Amino acid sequence: MVAKSVIISSQFEEEYDNLDRKEDETDLNITTLENLMKNTPAIQWWYTNILRPKQLTIIVGEPKTGKSTMALYMLKSILSGSQLLDVPYNTELKKPSKALFLSYEMSDIDLANKAKHNWHPGIDIVSKGLPKLSTSEGISRFVTMIRPYDIVVVDSLSKCHFSSENETKDMADLMGMFEALRNRGKTIIILHHVTKKTGKSRGSSTIEASADLLFLIHRHAGDVLSMSTGYTRSGSSVSKRFKIVDNAGSPVIQHYSGIILKKEESKSGTPKECRLSEYHKNQVMEAIKAGHNNRKLIVSNNWVNQSQVKFVLEEMCRTGFITKNEDRTYSTV
Repeated sequence: MVAKSVIISSQFEEEYDNLDRKEDETDLNITTLENLMKNTPAIQWWYTNILRPKQLTIIVGEPKTGKSTMALYMLKSILSGSQLLDVPYNTELKKPSKALFLSYEMSDIDLANKAKHNWHPGIDIVSKGLPKLSTSEGISRFVTMIRPYDIVVVDSLSKCHFSSENETKDMADLMGMFEALRNRGKTIIILHHVTKKTGKSRGSSTIEASADLLFLIHRHAGDVLSMSTGYTRSGSSVSKRFKIVDNAGSPVIQHYSGIILKKEESKSGTPKECRLSEYHKNQVMEAIKAGHNNRKLIVSNNWVNQSQVKFVLEEMCRTGFITKNEDRTYSTV
């Protein structure tokens, strides 16, 4: 019989405090907005708009799109202070020393293969006897297990509990536990699946709403993958392109700067491929650099056809050549 979820955030925090042998302050700490703004430090990123300390990140994608490989690659990059795809590490921040990868899905053989070129002495991997986060005993074991680590990866969300992903209350309890973990200084990366029909993250909307940053990994033609921001509480949206290449039988992530082939449907219903024109791409890049950084200015200074400009801008955002800002202007990457 499937166990009923008994996860609540307060229980998680109680377990954590028992290890500390401390009690939480119960008095409310009320401050003014002015003091809050003065005393709150600016956000410090390990990798600008991608990863930062004390962040709850969810990476979603279809099966076999490299989620686990990307997570291992992220851990290796952070702990070694090396470049992530084409983004340099922020050397002003101290490198974390320990990371834990909890694999609820893969066998030891698959894990060893994926980790071969993403290995770092600070990464520990556990794939057997992992606790289900649906019982008091499971929560207690989980808290004890993750205690020494700065970064924790959970692969995947659907396998770490017995609850229903579509039940808002169950997911609120589960994600509330991860939020409490983040609030206590941990960096959490959760891998999750998408629905086949919509391409969006599976289950209750509470899952996405709990994240500080959500990435969607999507597979394109030509074995090119993109990792794009689906949701963010801070920073700007980003889109990065990469390939997973074979190196002696093990996967290696490589940054990809080329054009993504777009799959379209022909009149007969069979897929065909077309390229985003280099001419149009260069025109947009030159326009933005010249200060024509919104659609209206680009139309008036470069093209007459507004629908064509819209398509090109959308494609360039999707493929990571430019980013769309909150004020609806565009910036080159």
